[in-house]
Amino acid sequence: MGTGSLYDSPSRREALAPTHIFLLLAIFVAARLLFLYWLPEGTYSADVDNWIGVNSVFASGGNPYNATGYLNWPPFWMQIIFAAGRVASALHVQLVNVLRCVLVTVESGILLLTYAVLCRYCSPKRSFWLTLGAIALNPISILLTCQHCNFDVFVGFFVLLALHFSLRFNQGGSQIDWLWACACVGLGVLTKTVPLVLIPAMAFGVRRLNWSSRILGALLLLGPVSLGISIIYVLGPQSVSEKVILYRSCSGWFGITGLLSNAHKPDAIEAYTRFFPKGLMAFLLLWTILALRRSRPKGEELPLYFLGLLAAVPALGPGYGPQYIYWFLAFLPIVFAATSARSVRAAIVLYFVVAIGTYITEYAMFQSHGSFWVRLHPTPELSALSGKWSTQSGQVRIRLPLFYSWILLLLAVFGRAGKSLIRNSGC
Repeated sequence: MGTGSLYDSPSRREALAPTHIFLLLAIFVAARLLFLYWLPEGTYSADVDNWIGVNSVFASGGNPYNATGYLNWPPFWMQIIFAAGRVASALHVQLVNVLRCVLVTVESGILLLTYAVLCRYCSPKRSFWLTLGAIALNPISILLTCQHCNFDVFVGFFVLLALHFSLRFNQGGSQIDWLWACACVGLGVLTKTVPLVLIPAMAFGVRRLNWSSRILGALLLLGPVSLGISIIYVLGPQSVSEKVILYRSCSGWFGITGLLSNAHKPDAIEAYTRFFPKGLMAFLLLWTILALRRSRPKGEELPLYFLGLLAAVPALGPGYGPQYIYWFLAFLPIVFAATSARSVRAAIVLYFVVAIGTYITEYAMFQSHGSFWVRLHPTPELSALSGKWSTQSGQVRIRLPLFYSWILLLLAVFGRAGKSLIRNSGC
């Protein structure tokens, strides 16, 4: 029986094993504690210095959106920094350690959600091993939450929770499940606007809903970010317009714009930067229309959608940050279990292996990432190599294998999802 049949038959699903949950959490926590114990003091990314700067502005009674250029998103993360700063001050500990606790706690939610969703597609035993390798012991996860300390793990948690409710709704659940999914995507958008690309995935089954649910779903999806931005906009219209509404990630460090940068083609980078948002919107509109024609997706389609849509933005977009991988990291093992397509599974394995090697290299050597290996072995030769690799052209070259494997992943995922979508939409 295929994975789609397994998913469509709730009686075939086995219950989550409490022993697996306990072991996953224990190994998850132990791995991060061991890494932090081994990590040299003061080893963290440049982003942490930014969060310390934001907290200093809070301490002086200022508005960090006006006083710094470090906050380029809706106010969710600003509120976390504010609360973490108060806790750090009360406990007399470093802010970075409080932030690490917050991020690891959220990541533990991703761990449990990943295991729960995987149990829809395969046995608890197999789900345990997939979750263990993809999240609990994954060096990428450990480096991002313990060394980089950016907040994209929140995005990963909210969109994974959205998938959970979407699966329940499309399995025959109530309209409340769809509304919960919209609310989770809305919280993801409040964190960073990128989960808006999931609108095509939310379009499945909309025709089964009454108009009250459709309107409420739209409000849940767009309401939180609209309210959040409106409040900070009142406090600093010019700063919020420039730093949040018009914000774009730095181009030229990865992928297409990185290759153009190394080829010294600034005009081409500018043209691609202007084209990409329009091309993305057209693509999302097309897929939304096709999804609206479907009352229910097959078992593997929703995970494919979530993975493909979220992974396409950092892979093909003009801007890039290594922390963006956490938007879709948990969907890699889920899609691996959900699909029977060998091409998709092979692409996931290849991407996963290349990504682990790339991230270990980056966080060991890149100065902006913390360069833990250089701190452990501070020799002149290693420092010089770190400086060379940390340049813009150096980072582009180091990331080339990751970019190529990323493209192969997208081709496999959208090839599989597109064929199924078009075939079942009557096109």
